Amino acid sequence: MGRYIHQSKLNNGTTKVRIISKEGRLEPQIIVGLLVNEKGFPLAISSFEGNQAETKTLIPVLKKFKRDCGIKNITVVSDAAMLSAENLDILEEDGFKFIVGSRLAKTPYAIKEYRKAKESEKLTDGQIFDTTKEFINKITRKIAIRRVIYQYKQQRAKLDLLNIHKQIKKAQMQLSDNSMIKKSRFLKIVRSHKEINQKLIKEAKLKAGIKGYVTNLDLDKEEIIKAYHNLFQVEKSFRMAKSDLKARPIFHQTRHSIEAHLTICFTALAISRYIQDRTNTSIKKFVQRLKPLRTVVISIGSKEYTAEPEIDQEIQRLLDLLN
Repeated sequence: MGRYIHQSKLNNGTTKVRIISKEGRLEPQIIVGLLVNEKGFPLAISSFEGNQAETKTLIPVLKKFKRDCGIKNITVVSDAAMLSAENLDILEEDGFKFIVGSRLAKTPYAIKEYRKAKESEKLTDGQIFDTTKEFINKITRKIAIRRVIYQYKQQRAKLDLLNIHKQIKKAQMQLSDNSMIKKSRFLKIVRSHKEINQKLIKEAKLKAGIKGYVTNLDLDKEEIIKAYHNLFQVEKSFRMAKSDLKARPIFHQTRHSIEAHLTICFTALAISRYIQDRTNTSIKKFVQRLKPLRTVVISIGSKEYTAEPEIDQEIQRLLDLLN
């Protein structure tokens, strides 16, 4: 199984288009595609000019990897940013399986019906609903029926309700202060007057704790959910590449130099993930522990003496795990 993620805001001198990044800086951009397995270990890396659409980069990367490695089946796992009928149609047409996070615009029908039938019962922690849903391709108008799995988690509900409470307080503050006209989730304008949107608050509370997963896999629902939540390993690899390995910003000006930089970062990421997986120690701590170790050659007159570093038990344990 693999996952493709794109990350922009890296320096690329091959395009003259200048875009303002999230940090507010003017800089050329590129798209970097990183393929990793379910444990976050890097498998392949690609780069594209920053004005390329996601579907124009995703499928070529997946096809090339599939062809080069002789793999028959690849499952793409992605967050809700990939969830559009057009993207899912393209993946299916090219023979790829997928697990994609689902945005909840409203409470799923299956859960509404369950609550009607079980008025005295609340959703239980970990409760799962295995359903289907229509997806309409806005371009081709094609309708596809896809499997959607919903799960309720109490811990997620607590966090969702906490955020809802904060947004309600924000809306109430804006309601009492006429000078505040910033957009608020739970504030609506009715006949030029601001009001708290109670209907939207009720709907948000009903959705609290529910997460959806769209897939074309015929696997056990728990396996689908478990596979999706392995995305934290992917995010971990990206954080390592950006922080520990200084993958960005890139100061090179030619495609050859940029790709060389990315290749070095990719190789370093693979080595780092290997070290972390074998030693169960972050690469930052691993480097801190081994950095002081030095073999020193001392010249006294015509003679040279080699002073070996002293390796303590903890460092020896790490080295043994890597052997």
